[in-house]
Amino acid sequence: MSEKSAESHHEYIIALGSGAYDNSVKRIETEIGNLQQGINLEEQRIKGLRGRLQHGVVDTDGKIISRIEAAQRTVENAKDTIRELDLLHSNVTKYMSISNNRCIGHILFTDPIGVSDGPDRYTMDWAALKMRKDSFGEDFQGNKVYIGKFPTSLVHAQNAVYLYFVSQATNWMRRRSQKSPTVRAMGTQSMACRGVVPESELLSFKQLDVNGNPALTVVKNGTSSGTTIGSVSSLRSLTRNYKSLGATFWSRELTIIPYHGARSPFSERGDSGSIIADRSGRIVALLTGSGGVTDAVDVTFATPYCQLEKRIKEALPGIRPLD
Repeated sequence: MSEKSAESHHEYIIALGSGAYDNSVKRIETEIGNLQQGINLEEQRIKGLRGRLQHGVVDTDGKIISRIEAAQRTVENAKDTIRELDLLHSNVTKYMSISNNRCIGHILFTDPIGVSDGPDRYTMDWAALKMRKDSFGEDFQGNKVYIGKFPTSLVHAQNAVYLYFVSQATNWMRRRSQKSPTVRAMGTQSMACRGVVPESELLSFKQLDVNGNPALTVVKNGTSSGTTIGSVSSLRSLTRNYKSLGATFWSRELTIIPYHGARSPFSERGDSGSIIADRSGRIVALLTGSGGVTDAVDVTFATPYCQLEKRIKEALPGIRPLD
């Protein structure tokens, strides 16, 4: 797609798509079913414990009563959750079953896939979307990278780095919530995107990894692989071959490898377009692709955002992408 005057030829953006919408509704229904099964089990446990008391079992240390009370709390919490899920299910199926009601905006501008001007020739593969204001709640807090979920297959060394990312996000949210009572602290779910890593830091790392070595540790959340952590390797030249578009060209991209000891790749097919950020929330790059014979030698390619931002502002004068 390379439509320059996208305003006259709208390509609408739907969220969720038909498959994702159906899956989400099924997940709500499944969760309600699971909670109901849990309630049934807890109620049977309560009945059994009360039966023991009725048959003369002496509860001298109060353990039976405590177990009954704990089971009752579990039942009440599950019932509260079911009520909330029922309301969500009702709203989702009533108002969002039609795809037009899930429209969040349209494509504002698309750049033909290619390379940037100048000797560096960075890969340019991006589009800008114009979002509908009513797609966001009144408490919308700006650009963030979601880091709430993390693969359980990662080793302890990578988990330690993840916890560092989490602490950074938590501290920022706590400061925001203290400054404004209308801002809801979101715990460890997301990290704000603030600023851009300059090219000088991509060539000479200013941060240290968990072993005290110069490094630029990054995080991303992708559609396929979820939240992963990696290390920026270096800027290298490579050939990009977009067979479906008949485009082959030399370009320079950032290379990112899985963090030390990680058993899983930094990215997978379907993660393209993900924002990659450093541990302070600065945007490092836009993910463009990946490859490797095995997960252990996986390499992710990305366009440095400091270069991409120049092209964005050139194509869309006056735009402030991070506001």
